[in-house]
Amino acid sequence: MLRSGRLHFFLLGVVPLLNALALLLFGLHLATSGSGGTERAVPVLLVLAAAGGLALCVAVVRRGRDLGWKAWASLAGLVLSAGLGPVVLVYLGYLLFKSGQPGDNALGPPAAAVTLAVWLWSLVALVLPWFVAVMAARLM
Repeated sequence: MLRSGRLHFFLLGVVPLLNALALLLFGLHLATSGSGGTERAVPVLLVLAAAGGLALCVAVVRRGRDLGWKAWASLAGLVLSAGLGPVVLVYLGYLLFKSGQPGDNALGPPAAAVTLAVWLWSLVALVLPWFVAVMAARLM
């Protein structure tokens, strides 16, 4: 089982979430501007935003494990807080700033340090959806 520290959670959870929200706003702009059929790219943007949401779910589970929570408890907290609107920001902030358990817990060893690969993957996850979105908007 994998655990994630705070920086790992930010890079592979919060950044994709912010990217997904920006993609949804871009899709809203395309759908309402009515410029040359670009609104047909909106389904592509929805799929890309859903991928960002899935990345957030994975990061929440891994971060919850670092805090000693079971996967279902982490996801239940995310779903319940998202259902309460802005409360999700409090939940994500708690996950972002709360220190993890320092030693081994029942869910695995402590989180490893963030490597260059994690930074690069975060950069790819930030740029690649926009490349796909722009190409979809141009080709459709």
